[in-house]
Order: sequence, then structure tokens, then C-alpha cells
Amino acid sequence: MVAEKIRTLIADHSFDGIEHVTLSVGITQYREGDDIEQILHRVDINLYHAKQQGRNQTIADQD
Repeated sequence: MVAEKIRTLIADHSFDGIEHVTLSVGITQYREGDDIEQILHRVDINLYHAKQQGRNQTIADQD
């Protein structure tokens, strides 16, 4: 919910000299035994899905 709130605040904000700003976010959660590479891999996959589905959205783990 926090990431989605930040995304909408950025999309709705008027930045000087910039026509329109969007934000795509990939989110995951720590799973017991994860190392940083596993976490970043899931975040990267979710970010890729957010961009692939039209950008300017927040995608979290589905499982």
C-alpha cells in the first residue's frame, strides 16, 4: 500500500519542466532463507511485469 501511495503521489505531482512522471514498482517480501540475490531477482521480475503491463503501476508477488 505504501508503494502504491508513493506511485500515485508522483504521478499526480507537477514537476517543474517535466511534462509527466510515472513510476513502476516491483515488490516482494522476505522469505525465510532468502539471500539478497533471491530477493532482488523477485523484485526485478515484478518490476519487469509492471513495465510490460503498461508501466506506472505497482506489482507484488502473486504467491
